[in-house]
Amino acid sequence: MGLRANFPDYLTNADNYVIGASGDTLVQDPATLLYNTNVVWDPFDTAVVTNKPYNRNLQYHDHFKEFYKSALTTNYNLSVSGGSENIDFNLSASNNHQESNFKGDGYNDRSNFVVNVGIDLTPKLKFRSISQLIYTKNTVNIHNKQGFGINGLVSGVLDARPFADLSAKDTQGNFGVNYGDAAGVLLYNPNYGLQYSTTDEKRLTSCKTLNWIIHPSNSLTSISNMELITGCNP
Repeated sequence: MGLRANFPDYLTNADNYVIGASGDTLVQDPATLLYNTNVVWDPFDTAVVTNKPYNRNLQYHDHFKEFYKSALTTNYNLSVSGGSENIDFNLSASNNHQESNFKGDGYNDRSNFVVNVGIDLTPKLKFRSISQLIYTKNTVNIHNKQGFGINGLVSGVLDARPFADLSAKDTQGNFGVNYGDAAGVLLYNPNYGLQYSTTDEKRLTSCKTLNWIIHPSNSLTSISNMELITGCNP
């Protein structure tokens, strides 16, 4: 993921302090975390040179480095099979654990247990039963889920201007949801979302399939496979 520009082209005074249209220096209120005025930026001004460092009242923050991290994914599988002349079976268990690569955003964990048993009742009739039990635990924040409509935490980072300190807390020790238009009109602080919302979804699902495989004649090319029951119950 690319870096953002660390040399802004906002309006500044002679000492490189970023100022608003009124000439007031941009200042953040420690109680509300709102800026006192908006930045002035004119992308059509040919005299603008993007070479001013963030070294006065605003500092540069690498939001991608602050919020994105390496994520661990693990898979475990165990299977046991066997049988005799008229019976075969397979027992399997697996687990998949996937962490989010967004800081503080939880993980998704899924465990499967499958029992597959086949029995030759007669030379022309075979019965097979497949049972599956699935347990899922998901702690990925609701604002980052596809089903929520938007990836709120991710878009919050993308909508923040590079000088926004998303780790700042107000005088009560809480994160701010946004800092006003100056820091980004659509800014939604991911730290605020993680502070005031948690997700702990747990789901247990069972699936059952029963099959009868019939050989109406001695010819192996004549086979009828009837699946009588199949379905999953959450």
